[in-house]
Amino acid sequence: MKNSILTMLLATLTSGLYPIAMTTKTHLVSEQKSNGLASYVLVIPSEDFNEDELLRVAHRYMAEKPEVKVLQLGIFTEDKAAHDFMGKNVFDITYALWRANFQDRAKKEIPCAAVLLKYGSSATLKVRYPGGKIQEIAVAGENVFHLVKNNVAVDLQHVSVVNQGFGKSRQLVPHFYFTVANPISQDEATRLAESIRDSIGVPSVVVHLREDQWFIFDAHYPWLNPFARTMTAVSESDAASSIEFLCQPAQRESCYQVSKGLRESR
Repeated sequence: MKNSILTMLLATLTSGLYPIAMTTKTHLVSEQKSNGLASYVLVIPSEDFNEDELLRVAHRYMAEKPEVKVLQLGIFTEDKAAHDFMGKNVFDITYALWRANFQDRAKKEIPCAAVLLKYGSSATLKVRYPGGKIQEIAVAGENVFHLVKNNVAVDLQHVSVVNQGFGKSRQLVPHFYFTVANPISQDEATRLAESIRDSIGVPSVVVHLREDQWFIFDAHYPWLNPFARTMTAVSESDAASSIEFLCQPAQRESCYQVSKGLRESR
């Protein structure tokens, strides 16, 4: 009897009836779904981390969620890197604390990472391979990581999906972190965030705008973004020189300036 049950169990596990998250070495670390938004963080074996397999997984998740307006899938080969991707999860952040955590990660080999991001009719897979090579692969439509809105070029650095609100008003809200090449005014930031919100296609979205990649004091941004352009920690004074806006286009007072920077905005 025991042998029969064991045989049936093994047959079920190997029949392909279970989703990818239930296989022995591949597993979901996080799954969040609500209001046209879906976010997943997945760990796969390192030997499966290649372009063909990453695209296969990306297409699978997109095919299973055609109704979703915003879909993000993070793919990693280590659990710690997968958890790091979801943000600092610390709210009382000093520069010294950030620098220590950043350098602790930067001195080690940066793990492989891939992010599929889909919104609107476009989707792009961004991959960091062993050795540091970064590739952006078009899956559908235009590249979602590089936009030009209102004659302003912006580069998307990261997306975090955050549970916000209380009680029945609690909902998942995507936070989009963009860099801009030049200083912008508060009015420009407001118009830019509204245009970005329209492209993303969900009403509740938070848009972060900086001149550089250092979202140091944001709890939902990773200590070290695996797709960062540099792995050398910025100085406190240089980080303070960047203007930064936090924008919530759905609200009446939609944008406020988090950092004034050392240079005045226009």
